[in-house]
Amino acid sequence: MITRSGTPRYPGPSSTTGTCALGGSLGAVPRRQTGRLSDTVVTCLVDRIVGGAFPPTSALPIEAVLCEEFAVSRTVVRESVKVLEEKGLVRAAPGSGTRVPAPPARA
Repeated sequence: MITRSGTPRYPGPSSTTGTCALGGSLGAVPRRQTGRLSDTVVTCLVDRIVGGAFPPTSALPIEAVLCEEFAVSRTVVRESVKVLEEKGLVRAAPGSGTRVPAPPARA
């Protein structure tokens, strides 16, 4: 998301380039794209997690912020978070938010 001053609120590989923006303040990707919106949001968030924008133990923005940033509904954001959970990239806890888990400890 870009603030009025023009700086990214949640910097990351995709938010600074705008390559996976669906709409909102980052610029629109043509809506004629194929596939589900949630798949595109998942791809963007994976890029950010892997790219270090959301390091281990950090929290993802709240649903409302993600909805605004990607210009999608809460349903799309929830589907996306569910997919990320299934992949083991985040852990969502009601009332605590969604966090990137710490890497497993090496023995």
